[in-house]
Amino acid sequence: MTAYLHGDIGEISQDAIHIDNNINPIIKGLYRQLEETYPEAGRAYWLTRTWDLLCWQPVYIAFISIYGFQTLPNLYQMAQYVKPCFVTGYRFANKQCTVGDETTLIREAGPQLRALFDFYQNEMNEWTRIRPGFTQQLMSDGMLAGLVRLQNFFPNLNSSIIKEHASLWLQAMDLEQDNVSSLYQMQIDQPVQLVRKSCCLVYKREQGKLCQDCPRLNKNREIMSKRV
Repeated sequence: MTAYLHGDIGEISQDAIHIDNNINPIIKGLYRQLEETYPEAGRAYWLTRTWDLLCWQPVYIAFISIYGFQTLPNLYQMAQYVKPCFVTGYRFANKQCTVGDETTLIREAGPQLRALFDFYQNEMNEWTRIRPGFTQQLMSDGMLAGLVRLQNFFPNLNSSIIKEHASLWLQAMDLEQDNVSSLYQMQIDQPVQLVRKSCCLVYKREQGKLCQDCPRLNKNREIMSKRV
């Protein structure tokens, strides 16, 4: 699904983003890297990008594990590593996994992801203002975007299943069910698509532009206005 995912099994080092480590110096370092690299983008972008980088790997691992292997590692215990302006590389302390059907594993994975992301937020709140409403919308949009992308890799996930599982994931993570309405189909035989409710703000970077699922795009505004 992406060349940036690489994980292993072993001891969790102190320089990892992990629930047992002091992660704020690590995350603040990532934020400062973004600030120095993209000074023109502004605080809102640096904060949004930091949050998205913290969350992308756990979401991808959850999806790949559940839909690809019908297993689930302990996501709450997942360690991650910071590279310049990026988060890539992960580690689990052991190979223990839960085996089950997709619905069962979604119900187990959702609370793990939410607990992990709430931990990140609580830690970040010690040095910056990061509102729950802001992070929860990014969580919802991130989950839905991941589900939409899964269609390219798992043809068995038809539109009906994507919509059904979107509701399951949001419920399992205690997120607003109304966000399912961000999914749409132009025609019944076309894949499900997404118009996010949040914006990653990458357009604020020099030479940055709006993403295809951005709510600021005129075509997406028109699409969603017709659905109201």
